[in-house]
Amino acid sequence: MNAQNHRGKGMRRRSAGELGYTFVELLVASTCGAVVLASATVFMNFARISSSGIAAQAFVSNSAGHTVEFMQSRIRYATSVAVDATGNTLTLGFDDDFTVDSDGDGSAYNDQDHYETFQFTGTNTTTASACAGNRIIYTRKVGTSGSTVLMSYGVRNLPTYNIFSIANATTVLIRFGVVDASARDRFQSIDIQATGVPLNRPTSSNMVGVIP
Repeated sequence: MNAQNHRGKGMRRRSAGELGYTFVELLVASTCGAVVLASATVFMNFARISSSGIAAQAFVSNSAGHTVEFMQSRIRYATSVAVDATGNTLTLGFDDDFTVDSDGDGSAYNDQDHYETFQFTGTNTTTASACAGNRIIYTRKVGTSGSTVLMSYGVRNLPTYNIFSIANATTVLIRFGVVDASARDRFQSIDIQATGVPLNRPTSSNMVGVIP
């Protein structure tokens, strides 16, 4: 009988231990789970910000790069280049027919049969917060309707420079920045400095010098 009672008590003790966890064990497990969840949340938030920043920077860089490449391609084939007094508008002249000397100067390749413009619109500023509405617009043919927005936001001046200027009579200097300040965690910017040289430039300006 005593042996049976002893075995019965042992069985009862084991059954009681298998019923569940103690309050302390549950508290420790809950605390560990909360720490892991908080760490995962912080990591995911940083990953989101990083991915957003990379995407925004890539978009700004691609937009600015494509704009400059397009400007250089049009300058390359221009027969004349001019910049207004504000440095905000670049005007290019083009010869529509290289077999016709439309200006009567004895050369058929350097006429200005139509003009195209690249124009900065907005406020001349170097301040990121003031340039959100600034744009660069391309007009395919002056005097006709229709234009294309190349940069739709965030264009700004670089310190002490105009958007457009000319050196050595025909070399076009392009200097501007682009800022994406649409969200606090996605502020991105890029600065562009490039040159464009027309192939049909006059002999008197057929030179390459140090660009200021």
